[in-house]
Amino acid sequence: MLESKQRKWRRHIRVNLYITPKVRYRRGILPNATNVLLIILILDDIHIPTLTVGQTLNFALSTKTPGPRGRLPGVSRSEFNASVKDMLLKMLNIVHTENTLVGDSFVRGVSGGERKRVSIAEMMTTRARVQCWDNSSRGLDASTALDFVRSLRIMTDVLGQTTFATL
Repeated sequence: MLESKQRKWRRHIRVNLYITPKVRYRRGILPNATNVLLIILILDDIHIPTLTVGQTLNFALSTKTPGPRGRLPGVSRSEFNASVKDMLLKMLNIVHTENTLVGDSFVRGVSGGERKRVSIAEMMTTRARVQCWDNSSRGLDASTALDFVRSLRIMTDVLGQTTFATL
């Protein structure tokens, strides 16, 4: 009886996702398309509530900081992370929340709109080649949503990313 319940439980939590990339251009298939990072921003803002906004972004940046060939000469990893974090905080207008807990429904922290902007900043740190933003402006006021869309446009142009967005 216990074994059948365990099998049933495992069946519900197991998720397998296989992506076979086949990137096509006008003149054929792009070689070496196996290392494409795809991100999807989900509707729920799920964070570690006891971390501050700055710590959350530092962690996200520490996992995706480019190597020495991907940074300007003479710029260390910590300097690069600090400059990107400051740029994201200013771009999304959450500089004042850097030392505030992110929080959740049980831990008091930043507001819902600020938490949404933390999620957006966290996704922007990945530098993914393909980005899917589904209803990402939910919970943002009109001026912040406009700033967010402008930021997406700039990132798409400068970094050469592919961006899918529904607002």
